[in-house]
Amino acid sequence: MQQKYKKFGWLACISSLLLAVNAWAVTMTDIQFTSQPGDKVEAVLVFDGPAPEADSYAIESPARISVDLTDTVAEGVDRYHTISRGNTRSATVISAGERTRVVFNLTQLVPHTVTTEGNQLIINIGEGRAVPASTQPTVDNPQIDLVGSAPTRTSSANRAVREVADIDFRRGENGLGRVLIRFSNSAADARIDDRGDQIVVEVPGYALPEELSRRIDVTDFATAVRFISPFNQPNGARFVIEPEGVYEYAAYQTGDVLSIDVKPLTRAEAEAKREARFPYDGERVTYNFQTIEVRSALTVLAQKAGFNLVVSETVQGNITMKLDNVPWDQALELVLKVSGLDSRQEGNVIMVAPAEEIAAREKLELEANVQTEELAPLQTDFIQVNYAKAQDISNIISSETASILSQRGSVTFDQRTNTLIVNDIPQNIEKVRSAMAILDIPVRQVMIEARVVRANENAASSLGVRWGAGSVGQAGGVIGAGTGSLEGVSGLLGAGDASGLGAPDSLFVDLPATSALGSPSSFAVGFINEASNYLIELELSALEGSGNGEVMSQPKVIATDGGTSSILSGTQIPYATSDGIEFRDAALSLDVSPRITPDGRISMDLIINKDSKGEDTLAGPVINRNEVKTSALVNDGQTIVLGGIYETVESSSEVKTPLLGDLPIIGNLFRKTSSENSKSELLIFITPRLIESSNE
Repeated sequence: MQQKYKKFGWLACISSLLLAVNAWAVTMTDIQFTSQPGDKVEAVLVFDGPAPEADSYAIESPARISVDLTDTVAEGVDRYHTISRGNTRSATVISAGERTRVVFNLTQLVPHTVTTEGNQLIINIGEGRAVPASTQPTVDNPQIDLVGSAPTRTSSANRAVREVADIDFRRGENGLGRVLIRFSNSAADARIDDRGDQIVVEVPGYALPEELSRRIDVTDFATAVRFISPFNQPNGARFVIEPEGVYEYAAYQTGDVLSIDVKPLTRAEAEAKREARFPYDGERVTYNFQTIEVRSALTVLAQKAGFNLVVSETVQGNITMKLDNVPWDQALELVLKVSGLDSRQEGNVIMVAPAEEIAAREKLELEANVQTEELAPLQTDFIQVNYAKAQDISNIISSETASILSQRGSVTFDQRTNTLIVNDIPQNIEKVRSAMAILDIPVRQVMIEARVVRANENAASSLGVRWGAGSVGQAGGVIGAGTGSLEGVSGLLGAGDASGLGAPDSLFVDLPATSALGSPSSFAVGFINEASNYLIELELSALEGSGNGEVMSQPKVIATDGGTSSILSGTQIPYATSDGIEFRDAALSLDVSPRITPDGRISMDLIINKDSKGEDTLAGPVINRNEVKTSALVNDGQTIVLGGIYETVESSSEVKTPLLGDLPIIGNLFRKTSSENSKSELLIFITPRLIESSNE
């Protein structure tokens, strides 16, 4: 009787503990969704106690917002909810143990906020809440859709027809096959199983229409998928995807569309994937032993696999093993793990002993090596450095972070003979010589040739007129005269009163042709009336010109692999400052840092300048700058264009006398026209070439 009461007491204690553990978890009792202005949605999670802490995060592809709730269970809440408001399509409630996750499926990612109010957790999807909680509409408002706001209502996902709406297939890059299954709503819960030669998709609760129940042959798409076979089952729809060859797949669902991507794998990718999953490649063995000594089991494995084995005398115990077609290296590892043993391989011999014994032996060996370094005699050795600098090699082998020398060792160098002087124990001197074989090698060189081409083309035209009239004191007998300019006409008059008006000061129109390309051509004529002593003068000027030029600069420089080289040619322009005279470069320069890749290509960091002196200003001359900074990966001997600038300037102008310049034909005497076109182009080419060493 007392034992019975004791059992009852233990059961009561266990029940109390379970109730106490469950008391820490809060229960989600309801979830409500409210549409807000501006395509925003508010989700309210209701709990039977204070709202738990929430951790939310978002992903962009597919667009989702996940809210994780710790110490929370969901009871009486539907798993799927169709929202279809704004960017929010649906929500899924997933509860496992005392953790609950709410996932919101979106059409595109939007901001969200999570706030707590008593026993409610409020999630605003969009820019935030548009209406305070105290003024939110109730369920009776017909303009607001509240899903799941009352216990008697069922979610729209449960009210909707559950069936497969469509099956589609598309081809992606590199032979990827994408199977698209569209459902009537987003509440589908697909279960996917990879069975080696088939991918089986089961969707419980969803019916497959008869018109979609047919085998689909997609072999002609040349992807990893050959056939798609949909079936109707008593508990839902089933899809069998038959891939070809070695493949991998990824499945994801966005809204009401389930996407299954099947990607073919190359032989190397498949082998790497297999090795990562199963790293054993030994000859396969089959054994069935009942209570066999561990030493005997190890001996049997060694004989079968053909490796040399040494087992410590401290290895004891028995083992039972049944192995069927298992790699011997996996079988050996399992036997060692089960028996608490460890192994070390030295050459072609495997030594097996208890793990503690091996650790103790290695500790003793380490201590012995330390004592040997402390007691071994030092010796001095001279090592000739051929290609590198002895100072650089000395800094490397005596570095504090990765020193090759012992604590008693030292190294110095002779700069004149480029020789290292090493003082250390013999073992470490051999390490230095081994390091020298790797570090002291000739460095490969690269010839970098740059070409900077600048081309200019100009064209301009101008047409102008100058004319005027005046009165002279008396006629000089000259009825008409012609010359190159109005000034020449004035000189040919030969008579006149000094008090009268003379050319060329008495001008009615002064619009001569002008251009930056040069002085225009002109023709002038003057007429004087002998009876009335009146003078009329006219000068026509015109200019049309064109020009082009090309400047090519070709700097070259040799640089070592991993080094930096530069070349510069130009002038320095002085500038007066408060601190004195400063000089600034207007030069052609090339700075390059090449790196030769293992496949023989050249990676370069480049800075190319093509500067020149420009027009003068009150503060000093202007420097016209042309610069490119870039990185490039180029094949040996290949020429590439690093960059280019193309400029085109087109301008036209017209100057005229108001009203008179608008008259037909006659208006040309009161008008000047000019036009100018210019083009400039800058191109930068680069060509690297490997310089082969004569001793290679």
